[in-house]
Amino acid sequence: MKLARTVVALAVASPFFVLPAPAQAVELGGYELKAEAAPIAMHIYEKLIPIPAEPQLEVDMSFSRANFSTGPTGRSVSSLFWLGDAVGYGLPELLKNPDAKYPIKVDAAHPSGPKDGKQELVPGTGMVSHADEKGTIATSSIAKPQLPLTPPAGIPIPPMLIAVEAFSSESKTVVTADKVTSSAYATAGSISLLGGLVQIHGLRSECTATSDGSKGTASGKYSWGSITVAGQTFAATDAGVQSPLGVTPLPKMPDSVVRRLADFGLTITPPTVEQKVEGAAAKVLSRGMTITLDTSVMKSKLSLSWLLDPLMALLPKELRNQVTPWLDLAPKFVFMLGTSAVEATAVPAFTDTPIAPPADTGSGSSGGSSGGGGDITPAPTGEPVPVASAGWPVFPGVPFWLVLVGLAMAAAVAGGLKKFAALMFGAGGCDLGAANGVPNLREQ
Repeated sequence: MKLARTVVALAVASPFFVLPAPAQAVELGGYELKAEAAPIAMHIYEKLIPIPAEPQLEVDMSFSRANFSTGPTGRSVSSLFWLGDAVGYGLPELLKNPDAKYPIKVDAAHPSGPKDGKQELVPGTGMVSHADEKGTIATSSIAKPQLPLTPPAGIPIPPMLIAVEAFSSESKTVVTADKVTSSAYATAGSISLLGGLVQIHGLRSECTATSDGSKGTASGKYSWGSITVAGQTFAATDAGVQSPLGVTPLPKMPDSVVRRLADFGLTITPPTVEQKVEGAAAKVLSRGMTITLDTSVMKSKLSLSWLLDPLMALLPKELRNQVTPWLDLAPKFVFMLGTSAVEATAVPAFTDTPIAPPADTGSGSSGGSSGGGGDITPAPTGEPVPVASAGWPVFPGVPFWLVLVGLAMAAAVAGGLKKFAALMFGAGGCDLGAANGVPNLREQ
């Protein structure tokens, strides 16, 4: 009996316990993704270097880049020693040799191909690139031991027990039906023990950007000299020294030391992580400690001309003319210890939704003297709206007052014609007693 009552109660109450349907994912119509990383980067700024780029020359160790956009079209490149796009892709123009090719890189592209590119100089040191319709990925690593490790005893150690990264970077873009993601990391000196139970990182820069077509998200982190044990991290990050007790800001260099270094063209910038989200677009830049050396300031401060001028005077004139431009070089060097950057943006797919007709505005009264009411039915754009009136003829597109004026004019014309006929044909009768109408001449 109780069971029957329970079943009846659930049947009656079931309409009130309907769970809301999950929100459907928005299909994407367009997107653009970028990811780039390098554990060590050096940029050289010097206008006299004959390379049309800014910076004029760059050196990125273990460089990786992955781009992907609507089409889909994508390209990825990885290089152990990257000298920038001006050299990596513009070498034929710089050397005036169409067959020249930068050798220390591998490319992958979609849909033009190749789909995969790979170079492995020695075990653990190489470059890999991949591109397909779902995204792109590029990895570059230097001096990464072959796994599993084999100690002198000859017994291999499974990667689950120990994994080592000495110098590497990875840039990746992924596109799904409702979300796009760009991610990148650069690391140097990373050791993982017992499947990640203990992790030691010498340097790591990482960032991620996602977009679902309506909202973007960004995250980034930089750390160095860190150790993680069972999920508890002790590290120096861009925010300070991090521990389970909180974050302690890093000590700052004394202002006097900073000014003293700047006098010689040397500045040191602590690690920074910049995140920017605008609507569906997200951007992250994670940059490690940056050291900038401006040699023009250093040369003016040290005043080395007193040492170089006597030596230059001893050289032959032609040789002196060739060497002088090189001595005038004053490049600015920018060293970045770990850098990664990502961008992601997307827009929803276009849907051709038909426009609903205007809502019915209800009933209204017509403009006639009868006071009758009628519904006004909306007509398609560009066509006249018919006016309904009870008891009166309806002429679509003709105002009601114009109909009345026309009827009055017709009545006046009919009356005038009647009088005209009476005058012409003797409507008043014949004096001799003939019938009305046309006179009969035969009557006497």
